[in-house]
Amino acid sequence: MEQTSLKGGYAGIQFYSPSVSGKGDEAPTALYADFDCPNNRLYGINPDVLVYHQVGDGFQFMDLDGAVMNRKPDVDAYEATLYAYGELACKQRNAHFVIKDITEVSI
Repeated sequence: MEQTSLKGGYAGIQFYSPSVSGKGDEAPTALYADFDCPNNRLYGINPDVLVYHQVGDGFQFMDLDGAVMNRKPDVDAYEATLYAYGELACKQRNAHFVIKDITEVSI
């Protein structure tokens, strides 16, 4: 195991296991702490089976009243609303896991 840097400024632990990654010895698997995760649990998510379904052409500016930009009251500024109708879905539910009742090390 070795420490690795991930996108977004996260740091994690990287290890090699063909039985976990499913991609052979050349593909590492990274673990990192999610501080919003409940205590004493480990979640494993396989991003290869996650898909994003969207309706329409993706992100659009809301212009239901004919104007994209709207003046903010009492401030020298304008605002706009960007929206998209989409949902994250899973193609294979049994590709993810959770391990409960893990004993955490306190430092």
